[in-house]
Amino acid sequence: MFLTGRISKAPARTADEHNGKAIVAPPSGFDAPGNNQMMPAIRSGAEVLLVDDNAADLDLTREVLGRHPRHLKMTSVCDGEQAMLFLRRSGQFGDVPRPDLIVLDLGLPGMDGGSVLRQIKTDSNLKDIPVIVFSTSHADQDVHGSYQHGATCYLRKPCNLTDFVAVVKSMADFWMRFAAQPQRKLK
Repeated sequence: MFLTGRISKAPARTADEHNGKAIVAPPSGFDAPGNNQMMPAIRSGAEVLLVDDNAADLDLTREVLGRHPRHLKMTSVCDGEQAMLFLRRSGQFGDVPRPDLIVLDLGLPGMDGGSVLRQIKTDSNLKDIPVIVFSTSHADQDVHGSYQHGATCYLRKPCNLTDFVAVVKSMADFWMRFAAQPQRKLK
């Protein structure tokens, strides 16, 4: 059984009489299962920047994320140059909000996703934004290079619809519900 909630004290240890194994009993004041009072990792209405040149992948990702209970606000751009203009709030993107999360494809026209990632992670104003690389590439050099240059995680895009939807839902649940994030900067 998975218990969610906030623990107010350290759990008490008790002995299971049937098999002698130690088990952890919830302390008094523990929220019962089903209350689902887990603190959100990223606030409701969080800004998500999707960077992908594949219109079908963008549409499906937006649709799945759009159903998330955190009511995410999504913006998408289709190449690396636009991503960096958006993130630096330059040109047509002068008044856009700073994203709380970036979902980045590697195979972009012009400036590729790896170059975008390197620029984000070397920019003192952007480097604390989590970047999820979401790519069809299975090449070890892409996975390794993404982590080496500061990707928060690397997810492979599945080729079939069911798995694609499952990966996007899992990504959203993890980042929006469970991953701890620093306090949002207001810049």
